[in-house]
Amino acid sequence: MPIKERIFQLLCKWSDQYNDLWLAVLSGLWGHKPGNPYASNWRKWHPSNWRKRPLVPLFQLNWRKPPWQWHPLDWPKHPLVSLLQPKTSWHEHPLVPLPAKAKKLVPLLQAQTHYLLIAATLSLLIACQPNTTQTEDTATLPATSWQPTKVSYAKGFQLTYHDQYKMLHLVSGQDTLHYLLLPKESTPPEGISYDQIIRIPVSRIVTQSTTHLGLIAFAGVENVVAAVDETDFIYSQKIRQQVREGSIVEVGGGESLNMEQVIALSPDLLMVSGMPNVGLERYQTLLRAGIPVLINTEWMENMPLGEAEWVKLVAALTNKEAVVQQKFDQVVQQYDSMASLTAKLTGQASVITGSPFQGSWFVSGDNGYFSQLLQKAGASWSWSGESQATTLPLDFEVMYTHGLQANYWLNPGQINSKQELLAKDKRFADFKAFRQSKVYNNNRRMNPEGGGNDYYESGAASPHIILADLIKILHPELLPGHTLYYYQKIE
Repeated sequence: MPIKERIFQLLCKWSDQYNDLWLAVLSGLWGHKPGNPYASNWRKWHPSNWRKRPLVPLFQLNWRKPPWQWHPLDWPKHPLVSLLQPKTSWHEHPLVPLPAKAKKLVPLLQAQTHYLLIAATLSLLIACQPNTTQTEDTATLPATSWQPTKVSYAKGFQLTYHDQYKMLHLVSGQDTLHYLLLPKESTPPEGISYDQIIRIPVSRIVTQSTTHLGLIAFAGVENVVAAVDETDFIYSQKIRQQVREGSIVEVGGGESLNMEQVIALSPDLLMVSGMPNVGLERYQTLLRAGIPVLINTEWMENMPLGEAEWVKLVAALTNKEAVVQQKFDQVVQQYDSMASLTAKLTGQASVITGSPFQGSWFVSGDNGYFSQLLQKAGASWSWSGESQATTLPLDFEVMYTHGLQANYWLNPGQINSKQELLAKDKRFADFKAFRQSKVYNNNRRMNPEGGGNDYYESGAASPHIILADLIKILHPELLPGHTLYYYQKIE
């Protein structure tokens, strides 16, 4: 019989009272080998929660407290300490054999019993705790040093930072989704409520919008993209290269999303566009498979810096807060610098925007995203004053009247030439901006296939560049050295 098994049998026969202690000792001696029932199942020694066993709390000490406060019970009466205080004289205990000469010291040692007990207990505790790492079941979450970032402009989300986790709150009106951003392999903390858990840092994301790609590229983490809805609409050359290499695949979007393919990819996250608590029903298959679904509502932001600030959401997911915060601060600085150029203008350029679609001409209201850019760029438009509206549907006849007087026409749709405009409606030839060749479109940066427009990709995180383009168009004298980046003149 192996010596370890023999020792185990002898110790168990010595006293059933201290089986827990001997099992702990023997588990360490035996090691994690096949056939050791105490290495893999040591949490199951007792039908009750093993952490409630008298032995365990003594190992969960707060070393900053004095010894008598280590345990809610009187620690000298603890079962472990009582091992050192058996009914028989301690020097006669079977575990404490003494040489004959040492027995002469017994009277002296007995006079110092309490001090010896303290020293013996401390020695045993230190020996049983070779390091401060606790077992998986008893360990608190790993100490994490976050670099918190503050959300100042965006209205659709907030971030809160805690010692061991982050919380992401997606807000839309009265609806809010709460995401627990938890380090991988960590146990969810007790006492907090959340809708979904996202393990961070995420390393594989499936996106459903090119805008998401722009936010990801801003953070410099294009490598986390595992799949997209459609590859034809990607502008980023780096991400397109990943598509060519096969590291990014196409999974469809909306009703055409291939759920089975997404599950097979085993991503850390599916990022979709929508509204909190609306449309999650279609993703129940993914949620049951353990794949969190994040509703990205950056498109609802009416402030350019508010939409751009969604890069901080990507930063929180990838633990890139410091880098993203520094870059975002530069965006804010340049945006404000551009806006200051037009602050003292005495005259504003009149504009019309968009083009008719299915019988209506949709324009941005005063509270809309593009109207905020127009205001900063020193523009005026006839429908301004609708302070609460983000989008206004107008009749063609109304816009026709404005078009006869406006100096500039911006964003006329998927148009590359004036001839294409006339092909849609010959009345466009009457517009002042058309006659004076002051029609500008935001489609200068298109991918080779012609489907991906970088204005809707990187532009989401670059409002300072869009603003610079608009100022260059409407007031070229203010930015003589600027070259249009997203915009081009339609000839």
